[in-house]
Amino acid sequence: MDKCSVCRLGVVEYQKAYQIQRDLVEKKLKEPSRDVLLLLEHPPTITLGKSGKIENIVVEKIVLEKHNIALHFVDRGGDVTYHGPGQLVGYPIIDIEEKNITFHDYIYNLEQTIIDTLSAIGIKSYRRENYRGVWTDSGKIASIGIRVVRKVTMHGFALNVSTNLEHFSFIIPCGLSNERMTSVFEIKQNHIPIDTVMRIYEENFSRIFEYELDYDALLA
Repeated sequence: MDKCSVCRLGVVEYQKAYQIQRDLVEKKLKEPSRDVLLLLEHPPTITLGKSGKIENIVVEKIVLEKHNIALHFVDRGGDVTYHGPGQLVGYPIIDIEEKNITFHDYIYNLEQTIIDTLSAIGIKSYRRENYRGVWTDSGKIASIGIRVVRKVTMHGFALNVSTNLEHFSFIIPCGLSNERMTSVFEIKQNHIPIDTVMRIYEENFSRIFEYELDYDALLA
């Protein structure tokens, strides 16, 4: 079974996490190296993807500054999304060619890791045809935005555990009008620690992508 290093990074500023990803991708492109799963949270941040429209940020810059929300224009697919404390963010750095999976299969599997994680804590969730991400009957609970650099993935998913959902009102999430965002906390009405969700997620990631996981603190 292939091995994958899991790096739990805690709360990391967006640009720093992006640079960690870039460094890992460049390393994999130069020489064979183990796949990596970065798990972390971001401080309050809005990111606008390659296909994003600036008008999908519906407040003035001064409002973002008042709430200490950073804004980054990024090279992933997708439109606009929000990151913040209480949101589990995962950035898999995987050579999908070596893993022998297609890009479509990679997205499908990534969605399945989230669906199975939510199922384990009693939340029913599902995909929506022609869209990326994971939904519940209460709204969208996880977003996915990916970039592939010569068959190596970067960026990933964001799962709302106890995220401040009010901050999503500053954007049109994923560019979808009337999209309602939800979280584990809102659905369950009780606090499930993000570390608990993270451990469940790791188990599902290992099973679905067929990895033996080890834990690497070198990047923390």
